[in-house]
Amino acid sequence: QQFKDDVRYIHQQDKKHNRSLTTFIIKPSDGSQGEGIYLLRDPAHCIVTNRQHVAQEYIDRPLLINGLKFDLRIYVLILNLYPLEIFLYDEGLVRFATVGYKAPSTENLHQTYMHLTNYSLNKHSASYKHTSDNKQGEGSKRKLSSVWIQLSNIYGNEKIERTKTLITEMINKTILAILPELRVEYEFELPLGKKQNISCFQ
Repeated sequence: QQFKDDVRYIHQQDKKHNRSLTTFIIKPSDGSQGEGIYLLRDPAHCIVTNRQHVAQEYIDRPLLINGLKFDLRIYVLILNLYPLEIFLYDEGLVRFATVGYKAPSTENLHQTYMHLTNYSLNKHSASYKHTSDNKQGEGSKRKLSSVWIQLSNIYGNEKIERTKTLITEMINKTILAILPELRVEYEFELPLGKKQNISCFQ
């Protein structure tokens, strides 16, 4: 009920300031592969279940490539907590939606191939395009390096390098924020006597 009340209040503020109504994206906190994700504008359409969900304001003016939404999959390895060692992979993945993007409306909120970029969903779309090794600038799932090049050609190398720096800073700050909890879990799972024999990491 609290969430519904919050949505109504936010929409009242939207109307007061002559803004379009805020759209929300709802995700199960224990979900994966796009399962259970939906967009919501009318609080009456909120699906009540026993699962916990995360509700976020939906970014309705995203950066697009060729008219499609996309997200960046950037991989980070925490090799050690004492001392903290973090490695950021140079390569990653970029996942694309498969239907041209339009701002959310009552008519298109349900169009997952437009609003969501999850591979597990979009691979079933009739518009899904496989990426071949010799066509890295095409396809619905591409190498991060190819997309960086494409974006550099559009916006200039300086802006893209700045974006990479901001991403790295965000990763560092996120890991530092959860570091105390990670160390507590580490101590619990690996008592002092066992740490000498660690031969793998997860």
